[in-house]
Amino acid sequence: MDRRLSAPAVRSLATDQPPATDRRRWLAALGPIGSRLALGGLALVLLVAAVWGVPPSRPAAAQSARYSTPTLAADDYVTFNGAGWGHGVGISHQSLPSRIAAGQTAGTILGFYYPGTVLTGGWAMNDLRVHLASASRSRFRPRGSFELVLDGTAVYSSSATELFTVSRAGDGWDVTTSGGSSLCGGGTCSGDILQIRTADGVAVESSATRHSYSHGQVTLSKMPGSTWYRIVLANLDIELYLRGVAEVPPDWPTEALRAQAIASRTYALHVARENRNSDTWLVPFDLYSSTMSQVYSGNTRENSARNGPWLQAVADTAGQVLTYGGEPALTLFTTSGGGYTENSGYAFNEQHPYLVAAPDPFVAGDPYTPWTRTYSVSALSRWLARVADTNVGTLQRIEMSGNISVSGRIDRATVRLIGTAATRSVSGSRFVFVVNKGLEAEGWGPLPNSDGRGGHLLSTKFVFGESTALPAAITPATTPVTIPSIDPPTEPQAVSLTPGPSEIVVTWQPPANGGGGPITGYLITWVSSTGASGTIPTTETSRTLRNLANGATYTVSVAASNAGGSSRAVTVTATPLGTPASPTNVSLQRGDGFLGVSWSPPPADGGIPVESYAVHWTGPDGVTNFTSVEGTQHTIGGLTNGAT
Repeated sequence: MDRRLSAPAVRSLATDQPPATDRRRWLAALGPIGSRLALGGLALVLLVAAVWGVPPSRPAAAQSARYSTPTLAADDYVTFNGAGWGHGVGISHQSLPSRIAAGQTAGTILGFYYPGTVLTGGWAMNDLRVHLASASRSRFRPRGSFELVLDGTAVYSSSATELFTVSRAGDGWDVTTSGGSSLCGGGTCSGDILQIRTADGVAVESSATRHSYSHGQVTLSKMPGSTWYRIVLANLDIELYLRGVAEVPPDWPTEALRAQAIASRTYALHVARENRNSDTWLVPFDLYSSTMSQVYSGNTRENSARNGPWLQAVADTAGQVLTYGGEPALTLFTTSGGGYTENSGYAFNEQHPYLVAAPDPFVAGDPYTPWTRTYSVSALSRWLARVADTNVGTLQRIEMSGNISVSGRIDRATVRLIGTAATRSVSGSRFVFVVNKGLEAEGWGPLPNSDGRGGHLLSTKFVFGESTALPAAITPATTPVTIPSIDPPTEPQAVSLTPGPSEIVVTWQPPANGGGGPITGYLITWVSSTGASGTIPTTETSRTLRNLANGATYTVSVAASNAGGSSRAVTVTATPLGTPASPTNVSLQRGDGFLGVSWSPPPADGGIPVESYAVHWTGPDGVTNFTSVEGTQHTIGGLTNGAT
């Protein structure tokens, strides 16, 4: 069966190590969450430790174990008592060992996390396309016979292992061996798509990913308006793809691995089919190999000495998929649900009937339930001051209210920040994002160090308090979940990007159909060819993305939301424009009391027509003068003859 699907939806992360974090899938119109950063050296550690200081021996400012702090003094500390890691939708990885210990099977596990879905067999896809990386220059080493195929035609073949470097060259490709020889007959491979074609089982190593791949074909395609290119693994069979998926430890109990194998297969089919059927998904691949879709590390996972149980689980469940209404379901998963799963409509805008919030008591042994973080008021104030919408000066109080979910998460709640300079309100997900980015900027990773300092807010499920215990569970009676009675809106119209120097202006028009309710906002998500990404919520119909890398390609998506959910995202690309080169042929003509200056336009205008030139001159008195000129010549008058 040839199956296809949509913009990556969000789920969680795990690797060959125990599940580590849950990063959001940016292109699914999702809210942001922090990513990992390692500490960068002893000097940084000492510096940041000094800034944090040592937690006080006196009690921290008294806090109710609820959703607001008391008034805070500048030397107070704020404690966050939380549970879970990630968005909380779908399978909670850290609950699987406890469920297996209770005797549950893969079917029981999947039935709890995706109620109403049906397990069906016979599903296949043999042409999956997985984005591995973007690069401007990278090395490849096929470990056996290979061909270089340019736009479908073989231009080089070898029966031996070779190491070569690929970079863009004009309208084509430069492919050079380690000895400096070109593998292209004319010095440059002129064409659009370059493929490293091998037989199945022949590994191709990539310096851009530090992994190797023995299935599918490594395919390089140009990125418009840039010297970068995409590295995509094409023609990949989904069962061979699953052998290299690295979402849970590969030697977990059999039933846990079978449940994850079915969930990963279903997720990949759902996303690939939806993306291929979308008129707004305009990139030549189906899935990312990172947590923007699900983690795929090729041979690093497939050939791991510990991977036997995972390979067996993939084989045992071959072709098995969870369906809803006859189609593959969106089987999201998360590192830890914190004892209560979440509604997909709360975490990701779109409510699916099989992704509903429910108590999940299997938390025994979950290292992320509960968790506690304590930050100084000065540190919180500093992190919040990094961006305008949370900068309140010295923080004096935090109040959370409004749309708190049935699970206790505060993604859509209003967080009111009161400080010495201002009072501002943001969403709960925005607050968590800003705090975690502040931690990252100062070198702190997701987990605290051995002294208990640092560590991200691992989820939006937390309250304030001194105790390490969580408050009583929030029940539907106090914060009922509301299933919207209106439809999501259609997608925004006339989405356009206007590039400028280090920026892109994004504009759009409201959806043609609001779904029966008012538009409550828009979510802009962007991904750069350099690997950077971000999300921006807004209620306006334009936004300027600033501090971008000139020459990099930015893929920008805009989705509209109302009380019924979110629209499909409209995706477009653009490249920020650079500054012009220097004018050429600058010359001076001397006259009586004047100098005539003339020049030729710069050879490159950076993508923006040159509007004016700045002419500077310094006289014998040391004073520098300046004027702006629209043409390519100017006369400087009133000068002293003989002076320099």
